[in-house]
Amino acid sequence: MRDLLDKRLIFVTGKGGVGKTTVTAALARLAASRGRTVLVCEIDTDASMGHIFGAADIGFEPRRVEPRIYAANLTRTECMGAFIRRFVPSRRVADLILKNRVANIFFDSAPSVMEAVILDQLATLSEQKVPAFDLILVDLPASGHALTFLDVPRSMVEMVRVGNLAKHMQGLAEQIADPNRSELLLVALPEELSVNETIELWSAARERLQIRTNRVVINGLRERDVQPGDADIARAAVAAGANAEAMDRVAWGAQLGAWWREQDRVNAERLREAIDGQIVEVPYVFARVDERDLVEHVADALNGASA
Repeated sequence: MRDLLDKRLIFVTGKGGVGKTTVTAALARLAASRGRTVLVCEIDTDASMGHIFGAADIGFEPRRVEPRIYAANLTRTECMGAFIRRFVPSRRVADLILKNRVANIFFDSAPSVMEAVILDQLATLSEQKVPAFDLILVDLPASGHALTFLDVPRSMVEMVRVGNLAKHMQGLAEQIADPNRSELLLVALPEELSVNETIELWSAARERLQIRTNRVVINGLRERDVQPGDADIARAAVAAGANAEAMDRVAWGAQLGAWWREQDRVNAERLREAIDGQIVEVPYVFARVDERDLVEHVADALNGASA
């Protein structure tokens, strides 16, 4: 994992509900602890980073949420506004375009236009000097849309060959494809559907987009050392005079825990056999913790993987 944090741009994605936002925040904490100035970008969504970092009103402009960590929510509307104002010399003309109903219908319906302006804003932030970011972490949409999103710079370069937009998209396409500067990080749960989708995404990223993927974070591995024999211990306690109903629940709990643990290991092993990259394991947190503590737990696991 150490080489991951030396990148310039990290895209994080996975099937919905796998914890990719938590992993993104944990990577930000880990990079900041190593002296890097980090920008975390959420893409056109209800911002979660404000809640995670205890900072309200995360918006379009990067906001410092912790020492060395900034966060921004790149909404399509604000990215379009910034894009038009950047490329249209007259502020008055730019405002007229943004208020035009027909233009807005076109922006919403034309293929890849909104993705292109969001990515253009991302390219602008990567070139920003004050503050200058050493690392930009992008919390991508769920995996079904992530590859389409990442393919936009290459597609736009083929369609728009001259001008500032073409220059920005060309630079971003080259950066995304450069394994020394960028990486796509996949996050999965140790569950059959999540593992299946991750394997497909791994192959598609490499074969269709030639985007380098070096590792998968498998999140929420249930690793409590529960063994099938623990149920026998509980039943022996009943025979010795312990409360039968309570110990029966303990016995079933032990059996269920052992089954869960075995299923997680089977799915993790299947993922390990299907990809030729590093599997980074993050254990399940059984204790009730708030989101900030959960991020610390994930950061510790990721840090252990990079030691």
